[in-house]
Amino acid sequence: MVRFRLAICCGLSLAFASPVAANDFPLDVLPLETELQPGQPFQLAIRGQWPAKYTPSAVDYAAVLSSFTVHEQTAQNVVEGEMTTYEAMLSLSVAKPGLYVIPAFRIELVHGEASVAAQSRRVFLEIPKGAVAAAELRDNKPLQRLPWDLGWLGWLAAILATAGLLAVAVWLYLQRKRQPVPIDPYGEFHGAITALRGEFDVEVPLAKEPAFRLSHVARQYVERKSDIAALEMTGRELLAALTQKTMPETQRQLWLALAERCRELEAVKYRPGGVSDRTFAAWCADLSRQVDAVETELNRPQVEPAS
Repeated sequence: MVRFRLAICCGLSLAFASPVAANDFPLDVLPLETELQPGQPFQLAIRGQWPAKYTPSAVDYAAVLSSFTVHEQTAQNVVEGEMTTYEAMLSLSVAKPGLYVIPAFRIELVHGEASVAAQSRRVFLEIPKGAVAAAELRDNKPLQRLPWDLGWLGWLAAILATAGLLAVAVWLYLQRKRQPVPIDPYGEFHGAITALRGEFDVEVPLAKEPAFRLSHVARQYVERKSDIAALEMTGRELLAALTQKTMPETQRQLWLALAERCRELEAVKYRPGGVSDRTFAAWCADLSRQVDAVETELNRPQVEPAS
């Protein structure tokens, strides 16, 4: 349990460490040895780079690294062209095994009245490897207390969890709203016919454009009620598809009559002047009668043949 809590604390500290500001320069903090042992000094390198016009302030690494014993420290600035490369080498050690923190720190960079900073990030060192697991078995020797308060992490975790639950709830609500509303092909057909009556002059012979619109409305009804791709077929292809489809013969004859009307509407564009010899109103009434007849037959209870 101790190891589990420490893993969570370390992971959150790294994830939510104070980011380097956009106008700051990064400082890299890196131990040079891979195997760290209590009581044995190890080398820690601190490196950074910034424009040569800036002058860095001195850093009291003994105060910054109060959890460690600082044996030696050297720092140098190497100017190459317009850039300065900073490198500090520290010799550190610790007395006891445990999990140690190198806190984030800043080096102030000054140029006249302008001031920026070089900023490091927090680094965790487990000395030696496996010290956290070993401490779990030694209740009388607790791990070294981390030099920061965990109280705000609890609030942050609660806020993130609440935000996640709200996001999931909103997503589920939007998914439910996106579910398609069931379509009533019969009501849709009559609604479209009513809309076309208000758009075109119904007392004149049917012309090419309204004929095309009427054919589309009728074919859409056929497609949604019969599962035949009527909108993609010519009139002859639609008649052939309905002839081959398995259905009661009474229904077939009504479907074929409606498909024949679609074929006749298709032929209007080939007539002289591109108009029909019947009015728009007559065609609307004829299609409505055909669709009403099909709908009535489809809704009629089917009588099972006697065995």
